[in-house]
Amino acid sequence: MGDVRNDPVLPAKPTITLGLSGLSCPAPLLGAKRVLDDLEAGQVFVNQFFAGGVEPNISLKLTQLGIGVDRAACVDNLRRILERGRAQGFFIRIDMENSPWTQLTLDIFQTVWDLGYRNVGVVLQASLYRSEQDVVALNALGARVRLVKGAYKEPATIAHQRKAEVDAAFLRIMRRQI
Repeated sequence: MGDVRNDPVLPAKPTITLGLSGLSCPAPLLGAKRVLDDLEAGQVFVNQFFAGGVEPNISLKLTQLGIGVDRAACVDNLRRILERGRAQGFFIRIDMENSPWTQLTLDIFQTVWDLGYRNVGVVLQASLYRSEQDVVALNALGARVRLVKGAYKEPATIAHQRKAEVDAAFLRIMRRQI
């Protein structure tokens, strides 16, 4: 199937080299400069992804790009990453963080989508009540959405609290994506 090894381009996370076509392997990276440096310096890594039939797919968090400091700077950092990623065949997925960042994350996703970037997608958390409506809006755009159950402990006013509720919400949202 392939090998798992620690790659000098991504020292914090193992990379997976697979000889199977059509598989995606997200590579989480930290910080805008780090992502840009890795995209530039990691061309060997990129070539290995392509040679192995794996789509280069990077996940990042907007807090790593400065969302908590300055929205415009965060958008600019993300735009530069998307530009570089588009040139090198990368898909960039914006991870969803805890609920204080949800609306701003979706707003920034919408901003870069409106600027014409299609090598970008976003994550939704099934545990949040709002995700059932968010997926409708994202589907209308034709955006790529990754659905997760959600790892953050959120208040009952905005999120399901029981596993069975989260599982049911996950299935409802997933059906909307099909």
